[in-house]
Amino acid sequence: MAGQPNPNRSQGANEPTRPASGRTEAFWGQLTRQLDDWLRFEPDGTVFAFSGKVEIGTGTRTALAQIVAEELDVPFERVHMVMGDTELTPDEGYTAGSMTIQMSGSALRNASAEARLAMLEMAAEKLDADPVELAVKDGVISVVKDPERKITYGDLMGGKRFEREVTGEAPLKPPESYHIVGASVPRVDFLPKFTGMQSFIQDLRVPGMLHGRVVRPPSPGARLISLDESSVKDVPGLIKVVRKGSFVGVVAEREEQAVLAAERLKVDWQEAASLPGMDDLYTYLRSQPTED
Repeated sequence: MAGQPNPNRSQGANEPTRPASGRTEAFWGQLTRQLDDWLRFEPDGTVFAFSGKVEIGTGTRTALAQIVAEELDVPFERVHMVMGDTELTPDEGYTAGSMTIQMSGSALRNASAEARLAMLEMAAEKLDADPVELAVKDGVISVVKDPERKITYGDLMGGKRFEREVTGEAPLKPPESYHIVGASVPRVDFLPKFTGMQSFIQDLRVPGMLHGRVVRPPSPGARLISLDESSVKDVPGLIKVVRKGSFVGVVAEREEQAVLAAERLKVDWQEAASLPGMDDLYTYLRSQPTED
C-alpha cells in the first residue's frame, strides 16, 4: 500500500552497520558508558540513536527521537531510532512499567549532551575559535560573530567513532529552551501501521513455511473418539491431519487453507464434566477448600 517510509525506523541503505564483535552489555542503560553504544552520526547528517527498549504502541519511538533531536539541536526528522535490536542496542532490560522515557530517555539525553559537547570541542579546534563563541543549529556548528565559519556534525563525525565515555557531566539543555521536546509532532509509528507497511510477528514469512491450526475440543478434558480425514480431502493445499492422543491439528500450504480444514474436519469427542455449570457457579466456588 502507498505510504512514506518511517523516518525513525532504520531500513534499506540507512540500516546501521552491524558490529564484527559483541557490544558492551548494559542494564537500564547503566552498564555501558561508551558513547558509541548510544549514538552514531552519518556523513549526510543522519543520526542513529540506539535504545534497548521497544515500541509497543505507546509512542516511545517518537518521544525518544524528540529527546535526542532536542539535546543535539538537529531536526526531529533526522533522528532514526534503532530499538530492541539485540545485536546493536544496549541491553536495557525489558520494556514495561512506563520506564522507557525515565530510563532510556535519560541515558540518550546524557549521551546526546556528551556528543554535542565533544563536537563543540572538535569544531572549536577546526574553526580556530573558543567553544563559548560557537552556536549549534540544525546540526551545524558556527561561530556566532562570523556565521560563515561553520562545520556540520556530519563533517565532524560522519562514519566515525567517538571512543569516548558518557561522563554524565556534559551540560544539559535547560527545559525553557526546548522547542522539540514538549511540542506536538506526528507519531512516527502511526503511518506504517495504518497503511500496512509495519511488520509484526504474524507477518513473518520464511521459505517453505507451512501453516497449522489446532482443532479445539468442545470442552476442557474432552477425549478424542475418532476423526474422519476424508472430510477434508478436497481442501486445497492440505498437507496433513495430525493426531497425537486427543490433540488434533491440520497443516496446509496457506493460512486460509488451514483455517478451512480445521473448520471442516469431522471429529467425535467424549466430553468430560470438568467445569461447574453456570447456574451453580457460586455454590461451587464456596464449596472449594481454602487456605486461610
